[in-house]
Amino acid sequence: MIEALNLTKIYNQGKKQQVEAITDVSLTAENGAITVLVGPSGCGKTTLMSMIGQLLTPTKGKVLFDKDDVTAYSDGWKAVFRRNNIGFVFQHINLLPNYNALENVMTR
Repeated sequence: MIEALNLTKIYNQGKKQQVEAITDVSLTAENGAITVLVGPSGCGKTTLMSMIGQLLTPTKGKVLFDKDDVTAYSDGWKAVFRRNNIGFVFQHINLLPNYNALENVMTR
C-alpha cells in the first residue's frame, strides 16, 4: 500500500516567483488496486506522482510504502527503492536514439 499524507510542493519557496504546485494532498493506493489521477493540464498530477515515486522531495508531508516513511531516507536509498518497487511511464519519452525499442528497455 502507498499512502501520501498531506503532501505539499512549493517551488522557489520564499521568493517573489513562489509557486505552490501541490497543497495538502492525501491519498491511499491499495496493493493490486488501480488508482487514477485525473485533472486538467497543469493541476499537479505529475508533481504528485513524482513525489510519490520519490523523484521529488515534498516541501511538507510524507509518503508511506507499506507503513514505512520513505521520504525520510537518503537519496541513495530512494534510488534503490525506486529500482526495486516503482515503475514509471513518463509522459515525455526519453529513449536513446541509437537503440531500438527493446534495447531502450533492457537493463544494462
